[in-house]
Amino acid sequence: MNLDKDRQALVKRIRERQKILKDAGKELKRHFVGIDSIIDRVIKNIEIWYVMPELLTRPIIVNLFGLTGVGKTDLVRRLVKLLGFYDKFCEIQLTNKGSAAHPWQSTISGILSSSTNITSGKPAILLLDEIQRFRTINEEGQELHDYKFQDLWELLSDGQLPFEADMDYLMRMMFDFQKEDIHEKQNKLISQKMGDRPEKPKKRIIKKPRSVSGKVVEGVSPSLVEEEEENDEDAEVRSEYFSSYYTLTSFKRILRLKESIEEIALWDNAKKRAVISSRLEDPNFFEQEDYSKLLIFISGNLDEAFHKFADKTNEADIDADTFHKNSLKITVLDIKAALQRRFKPEQIARLGNVHIIYPSLSKFSYQTIIQRKINDIVDDIRSRFGIRVVVDKSIKKLIYDNGVYPVQGTRPVFSTISEILENNLPVFLFRCFIRGGKTVKVYYDDHKICGKTEDGSVHRVSFVGSLDEIKIKQNKDYNKRMVVSVHEAGHAVAYAKLFGLVPVQLNSNATSLEGFIGKHSMEESQDHCSKELIVGLAGYVSEEIIFGKEQMTTGARHDIETTTNTAASMIRKSGMKNALPMNTSHNPHAYDLVHTDFDESNAILRDIIKESKEKTEDLIREEIPLLLHLTDILFEKGIMEAPEFMEVCAQHGLTVKELDVEKTVIANYVKMYDKFKQKSS
Repeated sequence: MNLDKDRQALVKRIRERQKILKDAGKELKRHFVGIDSIIDRVIKNIEIWYVMPELLTRPIIVNLFGLTGVGKTDLVRRLVKLLGFYDKFCEIQLTNKGSAAHPWQSTISGILSSSTNITSGKPAILLLDEIQRFRTINEEGQELHDYKFQDLWELLSDGQLPFEADMDYLMRMMFDFQKEDIHEKQNKLISQKMGDRPEKPKKRIIKKPRSVSGKVVEGVSPSLVEEEEENDEDAEVRSEYFSSYYTLTSFKRILRLKESIEEIALWDNAKKRAVISSRLEDPNFFEQEDYSKLLIFISGNLDEAFHKFADKTNEADIDADTFHKNSLKITVLDIKAALQRRFKPEQIARLGNVHIIYPSLSKFSYQTIIQRKINDIVDDIRSRFGIRVVVDKSIKKLIYDNGVYPVQGTRPVFSTISEILENNLPVFLFRCFIRGGKTVKVYYDDHKICGKTEDGSVHRVSFVGSLDEIKIKQNKDYNKRMVVSVHEAGHAVAYAKLFGLVPVQLNSNATSLEGFIGKHSMEESQDHCSKELIVGLAGYVSEEIIFGKEQMTTGARHDIETTTNTAASMIRKSGMKNALPMNTSHNPHAYDLVHTDFDESNAILRDIIKESKEKTEDLIREEIPLLLHLTDILFEKGIMEAPEFMEVCAQHGLTVKELDVEKTVIANYVKMYDKFKQKSS
């Protein structure tokens, strides 16, 4: 009968917790934009931990990786709150030098044992954030030995950490309790000798836990310090132990007691001494700390995995959707490859295989975030002041154009909303109050943020977005615009001619003062690499043909560097162009045991670059009409969309197609195999 009741109670608890977890997922999806699949995976992976933690024999580890500002840390914090675990949550920022929030601790064990939120053997949540700042091997691949938090790997292995008894604190406490009893007896004897004589004023010594910057530090062994009160010179001295919440908590934690704080507070000194002695004689007292019921989130940016675009933090012109689609290609293999640059293989294994990868935000996600924030501002003003604020789409476009940096996430967006909308609304609201109106329309026109009230009056505030200002200045530099337009048009012509594709993006008026074309991912065959060399040199060659060698600019410097690296990789690592590989090491700092003499490959490299340049010149001269047509459009507009590009190419007899950026350009190897098979049969 009891078993049936227990089972029914267990089933009831499971269903209740499953509902709480499901509701938490829904609430997270209402708050966050563009990461529904991420939330689903997180909820799925923590279900056993939340519903039946007693089944766990080791911690649940969930790794969250992505670019900055996509909501990794915020997701964990909000989940903690929704699950009611805020008092069972600890957050540690990982660095080799330790955590700024716990400067006195050098181990994970020390932080957890000093935390009132994490209890041995009990379910709790631990966030290990900013893992990109933590490493056990240096950039040369050599193992590091002198760094903090070395016990992290023990925790991740099975959740067991050694218990470090603070013997210094316990001995101090024993001494203080004994001293208090002695003083108490002395005071009683003095009182008996004095009889009915009036008691003299006493000097009271209060002992308090050591503090840092005036605040009591939780988890530090409370080395007791004396603070004297002003009293009569001849006053008696009596010691009184200051049983604050902090000292009682430390006493309970260090002795690993099960009794409540309230119960411990009622113990006298003799009882406390007895408990200390008993615990020190108990062999179980020194058992390991059990954190097997922990849910551990490990979060980090890991730019190494997003290396193709993580370094473009200053580039606001690259389309957010392009970044988003490229980021969807990042796999767990890319993450583990990035981790190998920081940690040893056995350490990476302890991170487990639950690697949840955040994509960068899409254009729609950014637009949704902007709209939600505007809604929050509008709703707040209406509830506080009764004024209806209507925000025009021109304001939303202004925010997007000047606040979206695809690699930097949401932070620049929120600061731009504050700059454009929140900072100017008080002026418009004030005028609305004065005129007795109830509605303000906010819009952007002719470089002015305008607030129009019901009576038709308009107040204007001059404003030019930081990125818009850069573009305005660049548009006035006609010579620079012409050079960049020719250069990018050259790349686009070669790309269209050799691959038959529309560039992912074509821009000649970027805020970085340069243009760019977006390219698809390529399977690195010798044919594709050879074509990549020509595309890479096409901007350089176009400048040379149109302006002459003497007027060429330094804008081709990056193209030449990239092209040379591509050619070098072809022959030194891949053995293409009938060359033996000259360097087989993937680590540029590692000692190469195979080849260290590059003279032979340098000669091959020069020949490849020379041959590629000649082919590029032939291609560009053949397509001069197309080059000039594209240049004119880029010079006028600064950007070119796919439909227009396809139409212009068609006018010059070149057929190109649009390919989704998510797809990789690869030769039809299946068809080539079948053809070879037919010939061989």
